[in-house]
Amino acid sequence: MIQDASTTRLRAALGEELSSTAGLLWRIQGLRGGSPAYVLARLLEGIGRPTLVVVPDQKVAESLTGELQAFLGERFDDSFLVRRVHAFPAREAPP
Repeated sequence: MIQDASTTRLRAALGEELSSTAGLLWRIQGLRGGSPAYVLARLLEGIGRPTLVVVPDQKVAESLTGELQAFLGERFDDSFLVRRVHAFPAREAPP
């Protein structure tokens, strides 16, 4: 897969921060279309840590899950234990 130099630099920066910081929160915004999934896939490749991605609604979660699976080379019919990308169901909670 072809990688953009800017996503390679972002992944390197993320890796450095992950190795030196216990509780890390990154916020990347302003991406449109399939670019959030692409950037996320490139950033998460090879960091070897579970990551929770929070999105505004179930529709976005389903879309992002499918796109991440495609970019990471996962198949929809892979077993649950084989897949790295999982979508947790939405839960309604009062404010």
